[in-house]
Amino acid sequence: MRRWMALSAAIVCLVGIAAACAPPGAPAGSSGAPAPSTASPSSPAPATPSGAALPGLPPIDTARVDAIRVAWTAASGAQAPVWIAYEGGYFRRYGLDVELTFIASSTAAVQALLADELQFATCAGGAVVASRVGGGDTKIVAGAVNVPAFYLMAHPSIRSVDDLRGRRIAIDRRGASQEVAARLVLRARGLDPDRDVLWISVGGGFLEILASLDSGAADAGNFSSPTNLEARKRGYVELVDIAAQGIPYQGSCIMARESFLNARPEVARKFIRAYVDALHRYKTDEDFSIRVLTQYTKIEDPEIQRATWQYYAREVMPEIPYATLPGIQTVIEEVAATNPRAASYPPEEFVDDRFVRELEAAGYFDQLYGRRP
Repeated sequence: MRRWMALSAAIVCLVGIAAACAPPGAPAGSSGAPAPSTASPSSPAPATPSGAALPGLPPIDTARVDAIRVAWTAASGAQAPVWIAYEGGYFRRYGLDVELTFIASSTAAVQALLADELQFATCAGGAVVASRVGGGDTKIVAGAVNVPAFYLMAHPSIRSVDDLRGRRIAIDRRGASQEVAARLVLRARGLDPDRDVLWISVGGGFLEILASLDSGAADAGNFSSPTNLEARKRGYVELVDIAAQGIPYQGSCIMARESFLNARPEVARKFIRAYVDALHRYKTDEDFSIRVLTQYTKIEDPEIQRATWQYYAREVMPEIPYATLPGIQTVIEEVAATNPRAASYPPEEFVDDRFVRELEAAGYFDQLYGRRP
């Protein structure tokens, strides 16, 4: 099942705080969202530890093929391991027939997940929190980026965060992850995000935010890599590297339904093993990773993609993809601003990392990265 699925753009957005920004271009099935390649992988998965000799590691039946649907939600280097798992053949290696889909926001991905149109999706951490507080059974199964990996950038006439008073900040849509991250910075610098700035919803991804700066419709925007580097090339200035501010924050992660994890743990185990192996490939194979980043983000500049790879693969993404409880707590506090019920939930309520934990307990990561346990 390797066709390119297009989900309806009419999916109702019920999780306002958690929308993640869309990738450049149009919805799935259009030229704006790159389709996964349908041919054999251009660079097949290299040999990695099978884990068969590791005591305590549950076996995986790779002879049985399970068909699942997986979504990605933003053209960001944070989502590259899912692309690599597909393009590098890791899903197939573990007996998964994956239909890889682009959905334009975490909010829409949550709705597709709850409707059982998906089994796994990349998303912003806030999507899981807002969904579960609202009655959904979403869980974070792996943490991809545990910092607010955004860059607040502005027109060159704006030299500091304080200069943003009365200015327009472009975002994908209200409640999107880049707005949440920007709000954290504005509050830390003494600005009231609801009174001191004007939020401009452009209804698209990072390139649409950049276009709003180019057209003069906005004065500033929040970007992830590689789009922040493209913005820098066009003369915009970086006001804040938000990830460097030391704010705990659950950014990009992998979500699934709790009911699915309990009913089909063997499929979840396959998915996590493929994801972990692809993450290792991302961290250790620069050339292949850059090719995949270029395919999905549609930014052709090799220096921009090399810097994107360096940032995510070498600096930001952990080898063992756990979510961060302090980061989830930050997200809970943001969600609680609009839904006070969220404040009563502990961060652990939103995580099911048993499949990552069993790999670590068996020594799989030590074997994968060539470390002595």
